[in-house]
Amino acid sequence: ILTFVKEIVKYKKSQKCCYPGCTITNYNDLEKDHITPWSKGGRTIVDNLQLLCKTHNAAKGVDEDGIKG
Repeated sequence: ILTFVKEIVKYKKSQKCCYPGCTITNYNDLEKDHITPWSKGGRTIVDNLQLLCKTHNAAKGVDEDGIKG
């Protein structure tokens, strides 16, 4: 992801995991995530990006067609 987009996402989401109830706030433990997966046409724009902790990003899993999201 482009550096400027990373920074916008970082501040847009109050520097914490977006998963409801998650308390992870350490930026080094957060990952940039496409809300609509890139592999499914999601764009790399601020409105389609969020920060998730590594655990919650991994929990998004792989759907029936083998694509993460």
